[in-house]
Amino acid sequence: MNYIDYLLNVPTQKIKFGLSRTYKLLEACGNPEKSIKSIQIVGTNGKGSVSAFLTNILSQSKHKVGWYTSPHLVHINERIKINFTQISNTSIELFLKFYLKEIKKIKPSFFEIMTVMAMWYFKKHNVEYAILETGLGGRLDSVTACDNDCIVFTPISIDHSEILGDTIEKIANEKAGAITNKKQLCISFKHNKSINHILNTQAKKYNIQINYLNTKSDSQFDLKYLLGNHQKENALLAQYIIQLLNKDQFINISRNNIKIGIENTFWPGRFQTINQKPQVIFDVCHNDQGIKVFKKMIIQYYKNKQKKYLICGFEHNKKIVAELKAMAQLFDEIICTEAGIRKSMSALEIQRSLNVDHATVTKSINEALDYISQKTEKENVIFIIGSHFFAPALSNRYKNCFAIDK
Repeated sequence: MNYIDYLLNVPTQKIKFGLSRTYKLLEACGNPEKSIKSIQIVGTNGKGSVSAFLTNILSQSKHKVGWYTSPHLVHINERIKINFTQISNTSIELFLKFYLKEIKKIKPSFFEIMTVMAMWYFKKHNVEYAILETGLGGRLDSVTACDNDCIVFTPISIDHSEILGDTIEKIANEKAGAITNKKQLCISFKHNKSINHILNTQAKKYNIQINYLNTKSDSQFDLKYLLGNHQKENALLAQYIIQLLNKDQFINISRNNIKIGIENTFWPGRFQTINQKPQVIFDVCHNDQGIKVFKKMIIQYYKNKQKKYLICGFEHNKKIVAELKAMAQLFDEIICTEAGIRKSMSALEIQRSLNVDHATVTKSINEALDYISQKTEKENVIFIIGSHFFAPALSNRYKNCFAIDK
């Protein structure tokens, strides 16, 4: 039996709500989550970057740290790492071989299997700390079942509204549900009053006070790989988390190691240059807030470049039209394409939404790249945004561009 194929073919068409299946599978595996100190990252944007910063800080300080994140760019193994080394196919197969009977009985979702596999793998390799990125929401996300010691809220905005709710308040309620017991240390980016109120209301149920980051502080970090003011804010949040964990005696990390860990963090797909001459930049921004940040980056770093091209494709349920239209005139040409998945927004729909003369349609990312390669010169810049699902084609064309061993 090919266990990897079995895992990849677990149905993902429908979200399975509730934590009961995760609890049952964790119990079948001997409750590995109870042996590991864990930090759960909840939010809409910045989860991956904050997780990367924390993992690098802990690794820099010679700790053995597990990191569970999603989605992956090229290989499923990217989702589970120990000190940036990905889980092997052998370990994935071993887990599935051991627990296939329970999996068939419990019928967990793909994400639930991956969450439990991560905790099993981390315990098996005696990690000291686990950084766990929430997949969707918080209240009903399988990561919330992992008995986490610390809950971190990154910026919350509207995304996945068909599942989490069509208002920011409904979405914040789902995120706040990650707070589940009185022993948790809760840390958050400072949101607007309505979101803060929702988070505080949930925390008060457990007599917890949330620690909010004062984002007015100036970042003194010289980030080597991650550009933009939003990444400086993510870095400040990571620093604040480590400082509070130090104070709570959860860890003991020096100021110098915090600085080194933050400044040298690399997280692929975040306004990342994946080719030179012409420069090709890939960013996984896929919702309105992400596109808003992307626009600021273009204006800050590339406004005066000779020619700029944009390749974009999105999932069909993304609310991106207004922000995409707002930056259309920053580019000499926009190539609308499709993510190549069941839920792709059609390229023609993107073009019609933009309603500009300089937007072209292609059916795939490879077709878009072939088209643009015939038009660009070495001094031009190509930007690619909208979907993690572009990554395999980009990795194939720009060899090994997402390697994390920097």
